Amino acid sequence: MPPRARIQDIPVSIQQRVEILKALYLGAELLIMDEPTAVLTPQEIVRLFQTLVELRNAGKSIILITHKLNEIMQITDEILVLRLGKVTGHVLTSATDQRRIAEMMVGRQLNQQKEKQQTDQTETALEVRDLEYVDKWGVKAIDHLSFTLRKGEILGIAGVQGNGQSELIDILTGMVSHYSGSVSIDGKPVAPSSDTRTRREYGLGCIPEDRQSTGAAVGATILANFIMAGYRTGDFSGKWLIHYKRARERTWEYVKRFTVKTDDIMLDALSLSGGNLQKLIVARELYLKPAVLIAAQPSRGVDIGATEYIHDTLIQHRNQGNAVLLVSSELSEIMTLSDRILVIYNGRFVGEADPGTATEEEIGLLMAGIERRDSDL
Repeated sequence: MPPRARIQDIPVSIQQRVEILKALYLGAELLIMDEPTAVLTPQEIVRLFQTLVELRNAGKSIILITHKLNEIMQITDEILVLRLGKVTGHVLTSATDQRRIAEMMVGRQLNQQKEKQQTDQTETALEVRDLEYVDKWGVKAIDHLSFTLRKGEILGIAGVQGNGQSELIDILTGMVSHYSGSVSIDGKPVAPSSDTRTRREYGLGCIPEDRQSTGAAVGATILANFIMAGYRTGDFSGKWLIHYKRARERTWEYVKRFTVKTDDIMLDALSLSGGNLQKLIVARELYLKPAVLIAAQPSRGVDIGATEYIHDTLIQHRNQGNAVLLVSSELSEIMTLSDRILVIYNGRFVGEADPGTATEEEIGLLMAGIERRDSDL
């Protein structure tokens, strides 16, 4: 990344690292960290936690805000659990376990097992061949990528953010057109000049990684945000007009189903918290039942109960014969949901892994650019 690049132009992962470095450089006595490991590899997380332990031993106080239960158990001394703005638990880490913490977070027991049905994965849903893309800085962000996503499959793409995932999503969704290579959706070739509407008509849906700038129109109402991608469908529209009564019914149905916390769908989407806006976007895209769904960081910033529901819904979507391209920096999410895993580094795939046999450490090495033979995974 060019050292003189503007913060607004660099990937979220690099932005977060800059913030961590800035806080540590200033030598703060109280360090508040909100989801600091969201875009780090397992090896980088280990190094960050070593630094936090050193800071604690030096007399610093650290508040770690995270949804990752393994991190809570690994690094904290005591745990404060919040739900709906109220404290639902305050315990010593040594006196509890992950299951108990999860129950305090959601107020009920969680389903730990994700059941994926046998599906027919012989047909191709999305085919990408020899994709290449050079960004505005002249850097080759995508380096001859090729892959096939099958119907009835969740294909996970694992990698630290900033290694080409964002550019790949932009290409597939029609946000950028100056690339080489080919893309086909359900057997239909997609021209680089094809816009997002055309790709949606081909059966593509997308949960964007940036919910604020590309996932929603925050100045529009919650209702408008829910129907904006599918207002042409029979559910919402007649020959000339939108059926707002039906649109409101569907919006309320999915707002409640995905536990989007709001009392009025005519409020601006800006009134929602980040996590609730994320749930609204996920609800919108899954309502449309796309044949090919790009799910980029689908559970970022949402609570553990909503994460469970989103994961279950993605699996259900897959079980119905649809295809899901899961792009996530959360290894646990990738390994829980995926049928296959491709690891991306510096714009190219450096390995493929079986989530049933590979370990997080092995995939983490690939994410860091340390290539290994497929037989090693």
